[in-house]
Amino acid sequence: MSDLRNNGRKKLLFLGVTGSGKSALCNVLSQPVKTDDTPPTLNFPESKSQKIGNTQTILKNINFLGRKFRRNNENISFIDTVGFNSTEMTNTAVAELIVSLKDSCDFIHLFAIVVSSPKRIEASLKETIELFKGMFGKEEFWNNSVVIITNLSQSDDEISRRSMRNSDEQLIKDFNTSLVETFDLERFIPTFIIDAHYRGSKPDERDRFQNSANSLCRLLMDSTGMSVCNVENVTGRLEGLQEEVDKQRKERRKAQREAENARKEAEKARKEAENARKEKAEFKKKLIVGAGGAIVVAGIIAAPVLAPWGATAAQAAAATATTAATAAASEGGTAAVVTATTAAAVALTRRGSQ
Repeated sequence: MSDLRNNGRKKLLFLGVTGSGKSALCNVLSQPVKTDDTPPTLNFPESKSQKIGNTQTILKNINFLGRKFRRNNENISFIDTVGFNSTEMTNTAVAELIVSLKDSCDFIHLFAIVVSSPKRIEASLKETIELFKGMFGKEEFWNNSVVIITNLSQSDDEISRRSMRNSDEQLIKDFNTSLVETFDLERFIPTFIIDAHYRGSKPDERDRFQNSANSLCRLLMDSTGMSVCNVENVTGRLEGLQEEVDKQRKERRKAQREAENARKEAEKARKEAENARKEKAEFKKKLIVGAGGAIVVAGIIAAPVLAPWGATAAQAAAATATTAATAAASEGGTAAVVTATTAAAVALTRRGSQ
C-alpha cells in the first residue's frame, strides 16, 4: 500500500458494495486503452464473487489510462476501498478503512460511487454512503461525488436493445431520482457509464469507454479536494469501533517497523555481498600481477645461467620455470619467484649432468 500524503496528485476514491466493479474499474482506468480483448493487468485485486470482497483498502499512484498528464504537472492516485455485502458493517472492516485513510492519505478530491447497474439502491450501498457522509460531512461528500456505472455494455447493439425499454439516459435519471429521494439531495449527481469489461477490439465500445473516462478525469482535475483529518468522527456510531481503530493502527505501525527493519537488513546484506565481490576481484587482480612478475623474474634468472648450454636448453628451462611459476601463482608472487628459480636450478643441474 502506498503512502499518498503530500504526493501532489489528485486522489480519486472508489466506494461501493462488493461486486459492484470497483477494482475492475480501477484496473482498466490505470492502464492504456485496449485495442484488443486481452484482460487488463490486475493492479488492484478483484473480488472473487459477489459475496466475498477485498478485505483491505488499496492506495496506489497510477497513470490515468496509462499516460502521464502534463496539466499542472499532476498525476492521479486511486483509493480502492473495501466492499460491503450487507448492512452489517463490522468494526474490523470500518476500522481498516479509517486507519488506511487517516494514516496514508491527506486529501480526497473526488468520490466515485460505483454501481454495477442503475437499479434500486441496495441497503448495503446506502449504509456505505452513510459511512462516508459521516466521515466527511454531507455537503462536502455530495459536492465532490460522482456515480459510475460499470456493467452496462456500450456496444451499439446493446444500447439499441436496452432502448426498447429504457434509454441509458433514462436509466441514469431514474437512479439519480432514487439518490435524491433516499438521501434528501437537492440536485442530481454527475453520472458516467464506464464499462469495466469493454472489448478493445470493438471501436464503438472502446470509443465510449475512452470518452467517458476522459470526462471523469477532467472533473477530477478541476476538483479542489477535502482533508481526511475528520474521518475518525464516525467512531462513535459503532460500539467498540474506536478500540478497533487503535488496535489496527498499532498493528499497522508494528508491521511498518518490521518492514523497515527487513529492508535495512536486506540493504546490509547487499552491501556485504558487494564488498565481498570487490575483495575477491582485487585478490584475483593481485594474483595475476604476482604470477606475471614471477614469470618475468624466472626468465631473467634462467636465461643467463643456461645460456652457455645453448638456446634449446635455455628455452626448455624457461618453459619449466614458467609452468612452475604459473602453478605457484596462487601462493603469491614471492613464492612463485622462488619456485621458478628452483625449477631453473633443477633444469641447470640436469643439463650439467648430461
